[in-house]
Amino acid sequence: MRPCCCVKLKVVRREGVAALWKGNLATILHRLPYSSINFYTYEHANKFLVQRLPPGTDFARTMAAGGLAGLVACSAAYPLDLVRTRLAVQTQGHYYHGILPTLQRIVADEGAVGLYRGLGATLLQVYGRQHQGEPVSYSRVIRQVQQQGGLKGFYTGILPEYCKVVPGVAIAFCTYEQLKKWLQAQ
Repeated sequence: MRPCCCVKLKVVRREGVAALWKGNLATILHRLPYSSINFYTYEHANKFLVQRLPPGTDFARTMAAGGLAGLVACSAAYPLDLVRTRLAVQTQGHYYHGILPTLQRIVADEGAVGLYRGLGATLLQVYGRQHQGEPVSYSRVIRQVQQQGGLKGFYTGILPEYCKVVPGVAIAFCTYEQLKKWLQAQ
């Protein structure tokens, strides 16, 4: 049996079938502002850079505009990603309940800055679940992953991520380009 199936079976046994969708609504709600801000920022950064960069720098311009767009979108939508992560990783008890109550609890517990306290949120929270009560830091998590899996350990689970991301991004940009062409023709 594949590792992904084993994990799903463990989750279902421990928490029930509904646990497979924990944080899904937050993910969906995260995608709306993230995608909107990403495309909006990309278009404006691209137009800005076209006027300032010399001809023949299309690749660099596209990469810079895309990178900036990703940075802005990620920063703007991060609180919803944090909520999704916290809802998804809690396995025992339910400290967090729903999107708005989770946002409120984070602000109450950690202050507004807590909404942006990511520091590799998923990786750190997975580590934190296994070592409750111990202080967590980047260096500690990096050492732990390196010791347990070497360089390969940093890429564990990348194939399922690619299976999700590649078609999703391809469809998003194909749709985007087709809609641009259609709207320009109108």
